[in-house]
Amino acid sequence: MKLKRMSYILFLAGITILMYPHVMKIFFEVQNVTEIAEYENLMEHMTDEEIRANIEEVKAYNDYIAREPEKKVSDPFTPIATRGEVDSAPVAAAGSSKPKKITSVGPFGYIDIPRISQKLPIYLGATDENLNKGVAHVDRTSLPIGGVGTHSVIAGHRGFNRSIPFFTHLDQMVTGDRFYIHILGLTLTYEVIGVEIILPDEREKLNIDPEKDLVTLLTCEPYRSNTHRLLVYAMRVDEGEASGEVRKDEHGEGYSGVLSESYTREMPVSSEVKFDNMISYIVVGVGSVLWVAVFILFLRTFRKKADVGMGK
Repeated sequence: MKLKRMSYILFLAGITILMYPHVMKIFFEVQNVTEIAEYENLMEHMTDEEIRANIEEVKAYNDYIAREPEKKVSDPFTPIATRGEVDSAPVAAAGSSKPKKITSVGPFGYIDIPRISQKLPIYLGATDENLNKGVAHVDRTSLPIGGVGTHSVIAGHRGFNRSIPFFTHLDQMVTGDRFYIHILGLTLTYEVIGVEIILPDEREKLNIDPEKDLVTLLTCEPYRSNTHRLLVYAMRVDEGEASGEVRKDEHGEGYSGVLSESYTREMPVSSEVKFDNMISYIVVGVGSVLWVAVFILFLRTFRKKADVGMGK
């Protein structure tokens, strides 16, 4: 009887360990939905004047970043002690005007990437804390609000940090894929124009192009390692017909409006992502049923022993 109870306990422990990463993954998805819903609710309650004021502050910050090209971008996955830089805030050069520091208690916005089936809150500053709960804007790059002459870099962990996928499947992105950035009441659409693997110190790849509106997604390469960096470059696009003209966005800034045919098609979720998601739901579903069934058997065995001890 004792051996049987022990086997039940070991079986329950095994199922729990097997289910844990998949349960955490689903929990994280639910948590993201809540965070994004709260952010959208906050945006709905902001007045037009408040939104415009925030946009002007962000534009001032981006203008400042564009005027300070000598300030190198810090690699968010390199320990601070080896970066050679500890101050993540831009430092004003002599005679230049430093903008008001942009801060955000919660998410600054969120990104929707259909190809890898991810909606992730965007936090300001690629600190360990922020990268543990979502993706983050990399310091000394443009804030992701669009406009010609901006280049925002958004970083996310590649591996399962605490069993949670962030940019795990970023390598599934291909030229022509698109993603959406939701920020300050705006929805900005970006189309992938290239994918590249670089060394951590090749930071010139993240420089601003004065004639383009760019966003780069950044993560480690290869999976579960950090020897290289995977970059997914994307350029702002419009839903109109393909053209090379400079268009005006929602807040009067110009951006390049070049489109490919793939833009007009719905982006299918990567088969690898679909498979991983299916495995998670199967493991959690089947594992939960087995766990409950074995736990009931364990209770019955325990109850039988108690009845025998009482002489029933």
